[in-house]
Amino acid sequence: MRIRSGIRDDSVAKIAERMGQKVPEKKAGTSDAVWDLFEQVREMLGDATLLEELMRAMSSQEAQENLEFIIQMHDLPIGGDDEY
Repeated sequence: MRIRSGIRDDSVAKIAERMGQKVPEKKAGTSDAVWDLFEQVREMLGDATLLEELMRAMSSQEAQENLEFIIQMHDLPIGGDDEY
């Protein structure tokens, strides 16, 4: 089953599983207040629901840019732009 914009349920589950194993480090440009809010919402909703809601909250362009950044930063073996 696909959630939105071609992202499958199992993909979200894999990302959520990874997030549960390791919390991303704070990056420059993310204020402590925003990071704290993220942590609070994550605790209340859980990883999978938070990821789905973040995807819904972004425009397609924002989502693609953010996902491409994550793919690049983690050197994920994902093909060209036509795959997402």
